[in-house]
Amino acid sequence: MAYRGLTTVSTMTLLSRVLGLGRDAAMAVLFGAGPLLDAFSVAFRLPNLARRLFGEGALTAAFLPAYVAEKETGEAGRLAWGTALLLGGGLAALTLAAEAGLGLWAAAVGPGGLRTLLVLTMIVTPYVVWICVAAQLSAVLHAEGRFFLPAVLPVVLNLVWLAALAVVPRVVDEPEARMRWVTAAVSLSGVVQCGLAVAAVRRLGVSAAGLRTHWTETRSRVVGIARVMLPTVVGLSVLQLNAVLDSALAWGLSPSAGFPERLWLVEEGTATALYLGQRMYQFPLGVFGGALGTVLFPVLAKHAAAGDRAALGRDVTRGLELAMLIGVPASVGLWLLAGPVVDLLFRHGRFDADDAALTATMVAGYGLAVWAFIALLIVNRAFYASGDPRTPLRAGLIGV
Repeated sequence: MAYRGLTTVSTMTLLSRVLGLGRDAAMAVLFGAGPLLDAFSVAFRLPNLARRLFGEGALTAAFLPAYVAEKETGEAGRLAWGTALLLGGGLAALTLAAEAGLGLWAAAVGPGGLRTLLVLTMIVTPYVVWICVAAQLSAVLHAEGRFFLPAVLPVVLNLVWLAALAVVPRVVDEPEARMRWVTAAVSLSGVVQCGLAVAAVRRLGVSAAGLRTHWTETRSRVVGIARVMLPTVVGLSVLQLNAVLDSALAWGLSPSAGFPERLWLVEEGTATALYLGQRMYQFPLGVFGGALGTVLFPVLAKHAAAGDRAALGRDVTRGLELAMLIGVPASVGLWLLAGPVVDLLFRHGRFDADDAALTATMVAGYGLAVWAFIALLIVNRAFYASGDPRTPLRAGLIGV
């Protein structure tokens, strides 16, 4: 099994996760587990969902095997840039429509939690366009055996975010204005990440030569990828949408939303606790599970394209063995150490003991399933590499 790139991806992912915990801790210290951070936690989930589904998730799962196959015909470059162009244009159109709708909605409601959520969502939504194109171009780099730059892109997000958290409080006094500026910095980081991905693919020599003259053919090929991608999107969206709805309910049924008191079924700060709980279990998931899946996927796609099912099976089995080796101790550790870890990382500034206790409950609950999430990453990639996105879809629906 080829593990070239695993160390690089794991190291960069570890750096990104450490920086991510630092930025989450800084957000908690600056804003506390109150209405503002609750609103941001919900607003940021929407572009994050789009990135996972259309960028790192479904699009990559559908695009990478097609790109590997096109490399044999010499037309992979046209496919790569044609997909980037259509993806960026389509998402830009959807983003403009969403911005218009959110703007009208925000203008129709009075000051309060809902308007804050809508404004923050408007600011962060353009991030979707840039990060999804960056993720698709990162799949090109993965197929070419280049793993460093794609692994660095999340580090860029966290560095820009941390820089904003360091600068904004020094120049802006009002808390909601601070949150708007921090959210804008997150959106801006998407432009930087996309620019780096474009530059890396161009340096690699992936050419768009002939794209204009063969545009109709390329567009048809991208449409074909979109058809393959549709069941993958649905399959991945099942659990991802549940997470988004969890946060939306936690926000809407708490005082943070500003709705009538009869709807207050959970305490303020629950949406933030859910967000931080998921961030904590995603630490081992990203450092090892995500890194292993990223490096393994191109290998599985090559085995599937060559029809070598024996090699495919061996690599999947080895990946699952590694997933259990890391995932089971990680699950036990998060369950046992949830309270002390949350106190150490987040119980500072405006993030008090009650906020920490609520967050620790979320960390322990999510932590129990780390081993399963890592294994699922490996198994699903085997199906996607084999051109079978429907089996993960069925399994996800049964799971829900």
